[in-house]
Amino acid sequence: MPKLPRDFSEILFLIATLIFWILEGEVYHPLAIFLSLVFVQQIYFQNKLAGIIISGLLILSSLFFSFALISELVEFPIFDTDAQNLVLGGISVLVPIALNALLMLRKYLRLSIKTVPSYN
Repeated sequence: MPKLPRDFSEILFLIATLIFWILEGEVYHPLAIFLSLVFVQQIYFQNKLAGIIISGLLILSSLFFSFALISELVEFPIFDTDAQNLVLGGISVLVPIALNALLMLRKYLRLSIKTVPSYN
């Protein structure tokens, strides 16, 4: 299995933010600017606490998004093509974000845990 770059998660989130910014069509978009700056500073400084907080917020937002997806899905009386499109579109966005956030959390938790040598 090929090794991923050290900043893989942050780079993917930065790319997703830039795609969001481009598709939004506004030059001055405060949320996109803020998220871009957050991910750029995280790539540059590699702050452990900020990495844990950012990945935790992304995991919580993924949980919120999954509950919103389920809530919208319940409103369909039958599981027709609109419901299928909703599920496929939601899962195609939710799963990569959640997995990427978990990878990021794992990376920063692993960096923050100091190993203690064992004396046997």
